Amino acid sequence: MRTKRWTLAATLLVVALLLASLVAPMASAAKKKPKAPKPTKVAICHLENKASNKYHKIVVAESAVPAHLAHGDVLVADAASRNLDENCQCLADSDGDGTPDATDGCPDDPSKTEPGVCGCGVSETDTDLDLTPDCVDGCPEDPAKIEPGVCGCGVAETDTDQDLTPDCVDQCPADPGKIAPGACGCGIPDTDANNNGTADCLETP
Repeated sequence: MRTKRWTLAATLLVVALLLASLVAPMASAAKKKPKAPKPTKVAICHLENKASNKYHKIVVAESAVPAHLAHGDVLVADAASRNLDENCQCLADSDGDGTPDATDGCPDDPSKTEPGVCGCGVSETDTDLDLTPDCVDGCPEDPAKIEPGVCGCGVAETDTDQDLTPDCVDQCPADPGKIAPGACGCGIPDTDANNNGTADCLETP
């Protein structure tokens, strides 16, 4: 009987120890507080000297960003707006037009960032506002023409009688059969029915 009691006591002790080994870690875990998340870091270009416009890259807490921006710093993500690269170094801008050479189609022309129609170094001026730049407009002061044509700049290529000869050089602009008066004049054909060399309009019937 005594042996059975000892066996039961030993069994209960083992069970108690097992329960204690399970409960202790759970209690310890319950007591531990969750770790606070690490503050977010933000990369910025810090303005060292306003006079020299020099920057260097630093990393600050997100909460400090507004103060840095107020000081004149800029986010690395927006560095291009200050003509800076991702390392906060000034990008080359040969013509000083605010557009870095790397993205400037005309790096030596401060008035253009793309060659356009006329090319770098040549203005896209359109004096007559006909949407054709003067550099390729054969009549830069005539909004109706971009080439002199037959009549020249400033003179319309009108062809009233539609005989394919512009009025400016057509001596009979209203006569589609003639471009010069000839023997009979405009509006009258120079027919020579008998082929005698004299137009019918001049012969006596």
